[in-house]
Amino acid sequence: MQRAAQRASELLGSAAYGLQQLRGAKAVTTKLTVEMLEDVEGVAAAGTQARVNHGYARNFLVPNKLARVVPRPRRGAAALAAAEAAAAAPRSAPGEPTLERQQQQFDKLMKTLTGSTLTLKRRTLDGQKLETPLAAQDVADAVAKQLRIRLVPEMVDLGGETLSVVGEYRLPLKMVLPSGDRVALDLTVAST
Repeated sequence: MQRAAQRASELLGSAAYGLQQLRGAKAVTTKLTVEMLEDVEGVAAAGTQARVNHGYARNFLVPNKLARVVPRPRRGAAALAAAEAAAAAPRSAPGEPTLERQQQQFDKLMKTLTGSTLTLKRRTLDGQKLETPLAAQDVADAVAKQLRIRLVPEMVDLGGETLSVVGEYRLPLKMVLPSGDRVALDLTVAST
């Protein structure tokens, strides 16, 4: 243990080692886009754009008025240009779902709701009667947790009552399919 600590202090005692650790990895060279004002041999002709190292542009080309830096488009400007182009186009914007896509999402949602059975485990008093009756909020919370679908409690139609007995239920939702049928949710309340 002492030997390891001594070796570490020897390594850290060296100034070069300490500086090396502080500096970290060498930066990756990046290129800068410049517009050439004059012909520069080995770079580009006048009037064209070239990508050169930052230092070469900053220390030689720009001070000698051989080139000027081309400003990069800001991300906000690019996003603004894309939004303007999308607004000018007759079709919907890229982030906006189309009617067909909304219909597909709705069908998938209905298939998940009607094809699944929720299971709620609750404490009972005598094996049948629940200690605390289930309300619409409890059912909505179970749908959110088990099916990952956020459902407003007002959508669950319990007829103004609560579920107070263990058993299997088919709960109608206040939602009508295009075919005219009401959506129903299968629920199993079990005793723990």
